[in-house]
Formats: sequence, structure tokens, C-alpha cells
Amino acid sequence: MTGPTSVAEYRVYGHRVINRQGGSGAGLYEGDLTLQSCLGRGTGFSYLRRIA
Repeated sequence: MTGPTSVAEYRVYGHRVINRQGGSGAGLYEGDLTLQSCLGRGTGFSYLRRIA
């Protein structure tokens, strides 16, 4: 990931898919960075840890 003042590297360590969109995100975010995307009628999450 490149920002205006620095560069950081992350490694994916896990994924999760839930069968809904919307609602509470409690318990679904973890690691240093969580990416979220819509997957049909569900929601996918990818979990990353910073390595550099």
C-alpha cells in the first residue's frame, strides 16, 4: 500500500465469507488491515498483517 508519505507491505493470512450484507460488523474485523467486498448476496473479508 502506498500513501502520500510512506509505503507499507501486508500479507494476507485469512479469509471469511458471511451470508449477508449489512448489519453489525462486530467480530468481523481483525488483523492490521481488513478488506471487505460484496460476494453475490454475501460479504467477503480478507485479513492482512503488516510485514514492512
